[in-house]
Order: sequence, then C-alpha cells, then structure tokens
Amino acid sequence: MKVDLLMFSRYFGSYMIRMKITKTVLKCKNCDPNHELDKLNPRWSSGKKAEYYKGFVGIYSTEKSPIDYNEKLDNLICPFCNGKLIDTNFSHDDFRLIGKVTDYNRTVLDLMMELHEKDLIEYQLKLSQFKIQQEQSDAIREQERESNKPHCPTCNSTDLKKISALSKVGSVAMFGFLSSKVKKQFHCNKCGYEW
Repeated sequence: MKVDLLMFSRYFGSYMIRMKITKTVLKCKNCDPNHELDKLNPRWSSGKKAEYYKGFVGIYSTEKSPIDYNEKLDNLICPFCNGKLIDTNFSHDDFRLIGKVTDYNRTVLDLMMELHEKDLIEYQLKLSQFKIQQEQSDAIREQERESNKPHCPTCNSTDLKKISALSKVGSVAMFGFLSSKVKKQFHCNKCGYEW
C-alpha cells in the first residue's frame, strides 16, 4: 500500500507530527483529532474547512517531521486519544473533491459517505457529476487567468517582459528625457514591440 508522509507544524515552535496517509480516510469517533492539530497550527481551527475536516485523521499534505505516530495509525488507533479509528473506505481524492465542489459542506460529505456504503453505483454517478462540475470550474478559472494576462497589441503574444526601471534609467542616460522608453511598461519577446 502506497502512503504519503505528513507534517503538522507550528510556525514558531518545534511541535511536529508525522503521519501516514492511507488510501482511505480514517475517522475518530471518540475525539476531534483536528482540535489537537489546531493547537499545532491555528489556521485549521476556523471556517468551513475546520467543520468539514472535524473528526478525520490523515487528510493534510505536507512532508518531513521527527515525531512518528505511524505505528498507532497502522493499528487503526487514534494518535490523540488512543481510541479505535474507523476506516471509512472513502478515498482521499473523493474526500477532497467533494469538499472543493460543495464549498466544504459537511452535510453533503456525510450524505455522500452514507451513499458510498449503501449504493455504490448511485455514489459513482453522483461523484462523476462532481468531477464534471470541478473540471468545468477549473476550465473557467484557467480561461479567466488567460484572459487577464497582458497581450501584445501587435502580435497578440503573451511572451512579454516587463521593462525594468534600470532599463528606463539607462535609456534616459543615453537619450535624455525625450526617451520614449520611459513611458513604456512591456516589451514583447516575439515581435519586439514596446508599449
């Protein structure tokens, strides 16, 4: 089974936890593991994501760390309360996808997990709808990002370079204040046009 390593760290402290991520999401019913993680990193303690992640272990994604709780996780034991962890058989990819598409709505997550247990075919249908929705929103974001990039007015290229202040000062030094480069901001690497 392939696993990734995770780190939970505090900005100005030495608290670090190293955890495996199994292929499925683990849940602790006895405690809120994220409450312990909040002490290590306060950014997780508020907002929609905090409620969405509540009770789950091993769903974050960074690397490195000295303290190792993997032995407990291998035995499905919560590293915080030593209670029995439940393997939800719910993949991390599905967990993250549902969060992104539903704006981290915990109710929808709980319903999808229930559907995953009861009717796998209906679950796959709903999940494919979520995937299509996510792909469409990603495509729209990418299109907006592309449309916000500056384009060369002559050749429509996006291969541009911002004209540096040093370059402008050099132009003024050579040609005086009549230099046209002083007012220009971009240089097109494709056709050489400056504007």
